[in-house]
Amino acid sequence: MARVFDSFDERLERPVAVKILRPETEALPGMRKRFQQEARISARLVHPNIVAVLDYGEDGPASYLVMERLPGRTLRDEMARGPMPPERLTALMTDTLAALAAAHRFGVLHRDIKPSNILLDDDGHARITDFGIAKSFDAKALSDATSDMTMTGVVLGTPGYLAPERRAGHSATVQSDLYSVGAIMVEALSGRRLVPGREHDPDLPAELRPIATKALASDPQQRFSSAEEMLHALRARERPSSLHTAPVGATDSATEVLPTPPRTSVLPVPPAPPSPRALAHRWRRYLLPAAAALIVLVLLLLFLLASGPSSRAPGSSTTGTTAGQHHAATSRDPEGTAIRQLAASLRSDGLPGDAALASALDATAAAKPGAARETAAEEALTLAGVLYAGGGISGTQFQDVATVLQPTGAAVPTTTVPTTAPAPAPKAPGPGPKHGHGGDQGGG
Repeated sequence: MARVFDSFDERLERPVAVKILRPETEALPGMRKRFQQEARISARLVHPNIVAVLDYGEDGPASYLVMERLPGRTLRDEMARGPMPPERLTALMTDTLAALAAAHRFGVLHRDIKPSNILLDDDGHARITDFGIAKSFDAKALSDATSDMTMTGVVLGTPGYLAPERRAGHSATVQSDLYSVGAIMVEALSGRRLVPGREHDPDLPAELRPIATKALASDPQQRFSSAEEMLHALRARERPSSLHTAPVGATDSATEVLPTPPRTSVLPVPPAPPSPRALAHRWRRYLLPAAAALIVLVLLLLFLLASGPSSRAPGSSTTGTTAGQHHAATSRDPEGTAIRQLAASLRSDGLPGDAALASALDATAAAKPGAARETAAEEALTLAGVLYAGGGISGTQFQDVATVLQPTGAAVPTTTVPTTAPAPAPKAPGPGPKHGHGGDQGGG
């Protein structure tokens, strides 16, 4: 009907196979239409075990299909060596049934399953091809009573693999595709093609005989109801030591490879998920030690925090809070440290202006050394002059402030800089106004 050429796609730079109808075949009524139908049906079937059709076209009177390129070996070539080992056949039939299950889900019957239409790729997997006489069993196709015959009444398909009802002229069904798979199994295991009307070879392997018998039942109702059912039955009888396959999914289902040929690999069986009791035991095993370690760490931190203040030496000249905040800054900013120390000493003198002046000095020490601290120092000096003039601080305090702020570059107000502070006048005993601060300037 058609010839297949080994070709090369120059646009995509990959090897392809080109299938071209023979001129005498294309001249037959309806053959070009069937060729177009094969392209449309194959393009719908995207599956790892179905040969992909990449393009379709016509060049003058010739119609062609562009397909993915496979090595060229078929199941027929492998069967020619003699009876096939059951493990190898099981793997190939698993691939074939997975592809048929996908095609049937898309509403497509192959109608010509045979060894020469099952190609083998480099890894030994089976790939179905040649949907040239395939049929979509949708509502329109089912209403066509003659869709399985040519215009001359000849049944479409290969005689050695046709189901009895197909040979009698009835329409193809899912069960007729499965009958063809059973016929391939018998031929591959026995080395002899199944003769229509005869019982199949009784010397088939025990693990595969029931499956082949059911697939080849004369009554379609006694066969498997679907390719998935036959696939599950085949997997249930696999030898666990040599086969590991995955279940059929909604969109794909490819088998895993067998030990033969040599390039095939076997995937390990995934481990079973742990039970809830095992998970709980595992959590207790690791969580309890971690919780105990966390509790010990928290207790240790609390102990260190509780014992910290008591370890400070008594009689310290600065409070614990001030020393903790400015310990690191002492070595980096001696100027600021001196200003802070003066501010701390002013707070304990007991004069009315001490608190305000100490706050101004703290702000000066907190300012960044340079222009910012110089500006803050001038503001503190101005405040010190006002306080001194009003009697809020003593002359000695003013002189201490001016001395400690002089390194910042601030200008000391000359009009308010005191000289030697006057000594306090002796007071006669008796009633009189009392002042709440020392003898320097009194309340003046």
